[in-house]
Parts: sequence; structure tokens; C-alpha cells
Amino acid sequence: MTENKRIFKRLEIKINVRYRMMVDNQLSQEYLSIAKNLSAGGLSLLTNQKFEKNSILRLSIELPDSKDPVECLSRIVRIDKSQDGSCYDAAICFLDLSGKDRLKLEHFISKETVK
Repeated sequence: MTENKRIFKRLEIKINVRYRMMVDNQLSQEYLSIAKNLSAGGLSLLTNQKFEKNSILRLSIELPDSKDPVECLSRIVRIDKSQDGSCYDAAICFLDLSGKDRLKLEHFISKETVK
């Protein structure tokens, strides 16, 4: 029997995420990508870039039901080639998500799960 170690409920959904990589305390140019799943603790990002594990990104998560994106710093905890080999799948955890934004994500995930 496998044990689920996740703290937050994960929602399989495709949403837009804008990100900038933090290098030497400077932010890179902004890129647009897609998250393939989302929780109040992190997400899985599909990207053409192969990041190093522990890279820091500034994220702007565009929730479909909100005019204001959720913004936070995050850390890459795992990076793998996608199943079809066309891009990378980055497992990302949120570092400085505010309580307000965490509640916003939890509410969105709960609402989408009920549909």
C-alpha cells in the first residue's frame, strides 16, 4: 500500500502560468507556460526549459475565475522529460504564498473538484 504524502488536494487542470527565473538576485525575462496540475502547495509546470533542481522562479498563476493572478516565489523540486519527450515537467513548491492566496487556491480547487 502506497502512502499519499500530499498535504494539499491536487487538481488536474491546465492553466496559464507566467514565470521568471531568479538568477543572482535578478529576474529573467518572462515566459508563458501551462501548469498541468495545481494545489495550494505547488504545481506541475510544462516548460521548454530544463531548469536545475532547486532553481527559484517568480510565478504568476492565472486562475480562470479571478482577475488578479496568484503571485509567489517558488522552488523546483524535480525536473523530468515529459512522457512524449517534447518538453520538461517541473514539480514546483510555493515558497512565499500569502495566506490570502493560499485560501484563494484552496477555494478554486474545491470548487473545480465539485464540478
